[in-house]
Amino acid sequence: MTIPRRDLLTGSALLLVGSSAVSAKPAKGKQKLLRTQFMADFTAAFIGDPKTMKGSTGPGQVDSWPGTTRIWPTTGQKAVDIVADFATFVNVLMTVGYVLAPPPAAASGSLGDRIAKFLQAQNWPTKTTFPPDYKDELPTVHQVEIAVILDRLQQSMNSFGTGAGGGGSNWPPH
Repeated sequence: MTIPRRDLLTGSALLLVGSSAVSAKPAKGKQKLLRTQFMADFTAAFIGDPKTMKGSTGPGQVDSWPGTTRIWPTTGQKAVDIVADFATFVNVLMTVGYVLAPPPAAASGSLGDRIAKFLQAQNWPTKTTFPPDYKDELPTVHQVEIAVILDRLQQSMNSFGTGAGGGGSNWPPH
């Protein structure tokens, strides 16, 4: 399969490749999304109530999720701190879920420490429960879990505050 550079840069290629690698049989012409309880639990613990997510909004529709249930980013948090937090989320999730190594060392009570303790309490990625359609794709399941969580973090950033990188614009469909 040849992927044009413009598609690679826009992420279309990832969607195409990912959908062929991790898609179950579609229900009534729609792609069946992989969702796990771990994704919901992580979202509830660190971002906001996953039950209040609208999903993708259309053009001109404001996405305010997580709204009043927002845990992260926190009120008054500066952009540079949000970037540092996001990097911490990525580092801990990728180290534990992709490298399958212990979480990076972090100061007691820090975001990295709280994430590590949450992952240990969940026994993730070892104890992930997922739809049986994916029984032979466990490493990919963990990558999808990480990708969905990172997308939700970015969705929360998008609806946070005002100015560049935020302000509650429509969340792109994907």
